[in-house]
Amino acid sequence: MTNYDRKMEARKAAAQKAKKDKNVALIIAIVAVVIIIGAVVWAKVAAPIREKAAAKETYCKIGSHEVSKVEYDYFYYTTVNEYINMYGSFLQYMGLDTTQDFDDQMYDENKTWKDAFDDMTTGRIQAVFAYYDDAVKNGFTFDEATAYESYKNGIEDAAKTANYSVADYYKGMFGKYATEEGLENIVKTTLMADAYMDKLTEDNAPSTEKIESYYAEHKDDYDKVSFYAVTVEDEGDEPSFANAKEKAEGINAIVSEGGDFDTTASAVVPFPEGTSSYLSTDLAKSYINSKYSDWLFDAARVKGDVTLVEDEENNRCYVVQFEERKQSDDYADSIKSKLSSEAVSEYMKPIFDQYEITDVKGDLKFLLIDEDEESEEATDAEESDEE
Repeated sequence: MTNYDRKMEARKAAAQKAKKDKNVALIIAIVAVVIIIGAVVWAKVAAPIREKAAAKETYCKIGSHEVSKVEYDYFYYTTVNEYINMYGSFLQYMGLDTTQDFDDQMYDENKTWKDAFDDMTTGRIQAVFAYYDDAVKNGFTFDEATAYESYKNGIEDAAKTANYSVADYYKGMFGKYATEEGLENIVKTTLMADAYMDKLTEDNAPSTEKIESYYAEHKDDYDKVSFYAVTVEDEGDEPSFANAKEKAEGINAIVSEGGDFDTTASAVVPFPEGTSSYLSTDLAKSYINSKYSDWLFDAARVKGDVTLVEDEENNRCYVVQFEERKQSDDYADSIKSKLSSEAVSEYMKPIFDQYEITDVKGDLKFLLIDEDEESEEATDAEESDEE
């Protein structure tokens, strides 16, 4: 073999080695990319798996009971939804925008709305476990199967109405990891607590004699009145109380002499749009202007009584005529509910106090706020004693 042939053979071998090395490098690179992609995909898959697993860990403790995040969310969202449904359109005046993060909106000078709802939620959980444990201690039983079946049927009906699957409805109502199976135990615990509370309320119902006795001492809280009332103001550029009073005195004088209230009052102050009378019927005291509610509920009132009430601070007067006072139709039931609830609360209070809240995950910030406020109150009290 000539030197030339040997050189060509060496070049050929070198080229084959280079090609082989290139293929090996390509394979290594491909494997590396696959590993990286796999790691990214696994990270995306593993994160929710880890989060879901963490949601089953103890989130807080109420007394000796460990509460998972899944269970806590069940109580939390139940509390929030009930609160929103209760106050509805009033929420905007309370400073709560339900479309924004609760943690970014202040409930008061110290707490956010998230803190407030956490406070309400833990109180709710305390009550559930207190009633449940006392029920078990006292051997209380109820038809759990029927109660739980009724609960599930209610969920299914609500999901159907909202056009959701049951699984999606659970997540939408009680948190993203909520499932029927995952919440079964805590729902049954809650159902038993509710049933026991109902039993205690029934057992502590007051007698008819006690109800009537209570009513006799608190009639103003349960009676309703019907009356005419007109607000008289001076409509001038510079409102004058004297002018408002003069007009009110004119109405008062005519009505006191037997003149028709609506005819007389509307001649001075036209009826508000959409109304044709100044008569209000069957109103409880709490719904009546405090400027004249006491006068209306005075036991001496008789049909036709008229009064003029001055409100000089606001440049206005009220002319009011009494029509009728009567018992509310449900006064007995209202008193029964009040007195039995008070009795149950008195019985349960020392039990509730045993259910200390332990913030296992450190997310219940309101507990620290409450501790700070209690500390400040204690300091203020000590300083006051020293003075």
